[in-house]
Amino acid sequence: MRTDSKKFSSWTHGVSVVAVIQNSREMGLAQDPTGHSVANSDVLGFNAPGKIPLPIGGVSWNGGAGKVFRSRGATRNAFHCPVPTPTLFGLKRPTLSRVMFLYSCSVGVRIELLRLYDGPAQVGIDVHPQTAANYDGSAKAQDLVAMHTLFTAADFGLNGETAFYWGLDLLVVVAFDEAGSQITFTGAGAEFNVET
Repeated sequence: MRTDSKKFSSWTHGVSVVAVIQNSREMGLAQDPTGHSVANSDVLGFNAPGKIPLPIGGVSWNGGAGKVFRSRGATRNAFHCPVPTPTLFGLKRPTLSRVMFLYSCSVGVRIELLRLYDGPAQVGIDVHPQTAANYDGSAKAQDLVAMHTLFTAADFGLNGETAFYWGLDLLVVVAFDEAGSQITFTGAGAEFNVET
């Protein structure tokens, strides 16, 4: 009997990214697109400027390009990038093919570690890219570059047979070398295979 494989992907926007350490000692105050301080950006980040003004409360905000996190000083933080995960396709569970995320970093920022979770359980091994760059999706498909934004299941030590049950979370550990260093997350996604 012949089996076929179907491939599909799922993405989430960068505004869904959440910092693990959520206190003002680690992440400093940020500014909104109009230059005013935003008191709680240390907890939630702030929306990256977009290209289309959004009229909100009499102020024109340029939102929608992702989420920015800015450091108060030299520190590390981790960020959860939850990816919508189809856990059942017919009677089959999908297996992971690739993980992708889009971001841009200022000077003094390094991405040190990537880790995958299926619900509460770690899946596979950690990846240590030691990279910093600008792959935020503005160059379309050219920003999906191996070793910077695109990682295969094999990079995480998975053999293509690991089924997902609860939902994929990409944990990104970031080192900030100086005050004002920042990272912008614009999206995260995954590609899955299902044997039919």
